[in-house]
Amino acid sequence: MSFTGRPESFLDTTVANNGFFPVLPMREFQETYRVPAELAESAVARQLVIARDYVNDQLTKQQAQWQSQAHASLEAVDIAEGAQLVEWYKDAVFNRAKAHLLTDFETFTRRASAAEISDDADPISQSLLARAKRALRRLRGQKGTITAELL
Repeated sequence: MSFTGRPESFLDTTVANNGFFPVLPMREFQETYRVPAELAESAVARQLVIARDYVNDQLTKQQAQWQSQAHASLEAVDIAEGAQLVEWYKDAVFNRAKAHLLTDFETFTRRASAAEISDDADPISQSLLARAKRALRRLRGQKGTITAELL
């Protein structure tokens, strides 16, 4: 049961993907990343699609490299390398989607507390976006948080 007293009804739908990267279960996103079940399915799905597209665009070169090594999916790479890449992928997408849901929060509610929560949401959103970036770096094989390039 949620804090509102209403039973939590998590979404049992998924967001499709491009065939290489995994489908994204909305239930997992809501449960694992503590996204309120009260949010409209369309709002949750929209942010997941936007985050998925961003992450997929960021991984275009890496996907081509994996496919050139005869891997048909990220799960196949994961099995071959034992690196939990599917979890890193979901972490990148889900953190990015949650960050954007938080910035949209003020439009979900018009209570006076929404303004205060909105003020707090910016640092939290930035932290979630930083987590998403770290997950993307792990997927690209970059273990640290800084990359230097010789020009």
